[in-house]
Amino acid sequence: MRKRCRHADYVDLAVRRLEKGIFLVSADRTKTNVMAMAWGSIGFQWSKPVFIAPVRTTRFTHGLIEATGEFVVCVQPPSMDDKMMQSGSSSGRDHDKISDLGLKLFTLPEVSVPGIEGSLITYACKVIHKASAEPRSNHTFFFGEILGTYSDESLG
Repeated sequence: MRKRCRHADYVDLAVRRLEKGIFLVSADRTKTNVMAMAWGSIGFQWSKPVFIAPVRTTRFTHGLIEATGEFVVCVQPPSMDDKMMQSGSSSGRDHDKISDLGLKLFTLPEVSVPGIEGSLITYACKVIHKASAEPRSNHTFFFGEILGTYSDESLG
């Protein structure tokens, strides 16, 4: 069961889990995709809570975020780490990773992108800025304003 919380309530847990990898969810009108993300940042920019998600420009996820201007970050429990790792080993262009991994989704009121059932923390984000990391790397940093944060009731 989920409950709404403040974005900073479990930021320490989110950052610890990010080091090992967490889910980044994106979607358009026809397809939902998930990928593994093992770096990023959470904090404040322009007096707004933000999650900064770096995504390689060649990734399927990049195009989905560009198209909708939204993404969801899901911090999974250790019991879902294998699924998170598998989500980073293939492209969602080629197949439906959500069903292949047996992930269940839930809707969020703030964005059109769903969250992943069983997540410890879910951040619903709307892109408010993006920055290219070129020429150093081919990543775009998507600055997502955190519009809603949800935690699993097991966190207290």
